Amino acid sequence: MAKRLGCDYYEGYYFVKPVILENAQYEPFQMNVLKLYNLLMQDVNIDEITSEFEKNPEIAVQLLQFINSAAFHFRKKISSIHHVLTLLGRIPLGRWLMLLIYSKSVSKTQQHSPLMMMVINRTFLMENILKEIQPNIGSNMLGEAYLVGVLSLMDTLFGMPIDAILQSINISDPVKDAILNDAGELGEAYAIVRATESFDVDEIMAFEKRHNLQAGSIKNIVLEAIKYANEFDNPQE
Repeated sequence: MAKRLGCDYYEGYYFVKPVILENAQYEPFQMNVLKLYNLLMQDVNIDEITSEFEKNPEIAVQLLQFINSAAFHFRKKISSIHHVLTLLGRIPLGRWLMLLIYSKSVSKTQQHSPLMMMVINRTFLMENILKEIQPNIGSNMLGEAYLVGVLSLMDTLFGMPIDAILQSINISDPVKDAILNDAGELGEAYAIVRATESFDVDEIMAFEKRHNLQAGSIKNIVLEAIKYANEFDNPQE
């Protein structure tokens, strides 16, 4: 109808009306999470890390609640940060710390913030797109793929350039180059994640052809990502 009326540009909502993010800025909680993340990635002993968490009780409580939620299927309840570190290790804890930043962002009406759900979707896509093109991919690269997804919306969260944020975080060069320049396999996967969000079918088809994937492979991963994000947002007790 808009075309028939002679409109050059028009806008519509594909799923729901967008949520406007109005308070994207640094907060003390989020900055403390970044500091703890950097500490986890350094060669610091477990007692020192536990002590730092104890100095930030809000983060410790939030993290324990987050990890013990139905979104994560642990058989036994995790009762302390020390328990988390000894049972799971630094890298998984670091991942969840980064998600925790988004869980404290702009939403007051939903179980999880819109930004967090977008990050959940991006991390799933990053990992599974790389699995699709590299069936024998190692855990280290999958960890980097996850990190690309988590960090990719930090500029929206903090309201500042992404390169400035990345300078303050202890991350590898491949992760940084993927986010800033779409470089390497991580960057290529990240570009396709954005293509799925903008419904760029031509770019997706070109990616599938370039990697000898069956037509519709990326679409199937996107559908699984939607299912995963929905389960995360509405876990069954």
